This record gives sequence, structure tokens and C-alpha cells, in this order.
Amino acid sequence: MPLIDSLSPRQRFLAATPDHSGDNKALKAAQHRQWLQEIQTWAGHEGASARLARHLTPVPILDDRLDTVTTDGRHLFFNARFTATLRPVERHFITAHLVWHCVCGHIVAQSHRDNLRWNLACEHEANYLVLLEGLRLPRDAVFYFSQAGRSNGQVYDWLAAHPHPQYDHHFDQHPLDPPRDYDEVTLVDPDYTPLDADDALANLWLELAQRERLATPLRAYLIKRQG
Repeated sequence: MPLIDSLSPRQRFLAATPDHSGDNKALKAAQHRQWLQEIQTWAGHEGASARLARHLTPVPILDDRLDTVTTDGRHLFFNARFTATLRPVERHFITAHLVWHCVCGHIVAQSHRDNLRWNLACEHEANYLVLLEGLRLPRDAVFYFSQAGRSNGQVYDWLAAHPHPQYDHHFDQHPLDPPRDYDEVTLVDPDYTPLDADDALANLWLELAQRERLATPLRAYLIKRQG
């Protein structure tokens, strides 16, 4: 299976690298244009997730609280310095990955779950749907081959017996990720205003996906998942 470059080394580099550009507005505007243009291009010929991505509003930010990307089911928040390092194939993966998080309801916080196991289970499921769509994963993507085709709830239970789940990690930010320590936050962007997601929003995303022209494996998986 062809893979794209790992995302986490770039994430760590950016988190430790201060911005010296002095032109944050221009960087954010350029990244916003690029993301919008690519989503429109992909939507014409690249599958369901690209068309579904048009329901997310891209919001470029420069904020110490977000190193990479996240979604609240309404917006696609991305650190403009991070995305400026990405190639189109990497942005395409990220877009699809976040869309499937929305469709599978991962955007709804599950405070009664073990946070690490739940995050990894959601990562696995979103990445499985990316593969079903025919897209490539990063080399460091969370994916458990023995659990292919299983829902995040099933993978969550399976991870209870995993000897070292802490060795795996997700590159994007999830609803219950611990916030950055206050003394580590010096750059705060007023455009970074994620909202809480609820079951109604998650159900809307599933309905939107079901209206799409889904490839047979995707449709079959989502039907099985509901059952």
C-alpha cells in the first residue's frame, strides 16, 4: 500500500518553531485560499469525502492551542504554519480524515471513555474509511490491520488488552484532548472558536453521507455500523 510522508515529525518541528514571518494575515489568507481551491477541485472528481468537506468552513488560525488541525463538525480549523508545509496529497488525506470523523460521530465528546483508547479507536475508524475511499495514509497513521472493518466501539474494547497503546498517537486534535498548559500559550487567535458537537449534528453528518454517491465498500460499512 503506497503511503505518504509521516505528519508527526512536521508537527513536532512546528510546535517548537516560533513564527518570524511578521505577516500572519497574509499567511492565513493564502492558506485559506489554497484549502478552498483544493476542496473545490477534489469535489469534482475525488469521491464523497471531498464533496462532504464543503459542509465544513475552513478557518486558518495561528494559535498555540492548535498545532495541526481539528474539526467541531462545523469548521475545519487548521494551523496555517502547519498546513503551509503540506503537499496536496497530505491536505487531501487530512480533509478526508476529518470528514469521516464527522460522519462517524467522533466529534461528540465521550467523557465516560478512556481518552487514549477512544482517540485511537476513532483514528483507526476514520483511517479505515479513508482507505475504503481509495486514498493513501501517512506512514505514522493509526491503523490496526487486525481490526479492519470494525467500528470504533469494537476497537476501543480490543485496545483494553493492547500492551502499549501509548506508543500510538493521533496527529489531529480531538474533543477531549487535554488543553495546553496556560504558561505555554502565548499566541491566541480570536478566530479559533470551536463549538461543542452533539448527537444531532453527528446524525446530520451521517444523513449527508448517506445521500452521497458512496463507493460500495463505504456504503456497506456505514450500513453495517448502524446495525
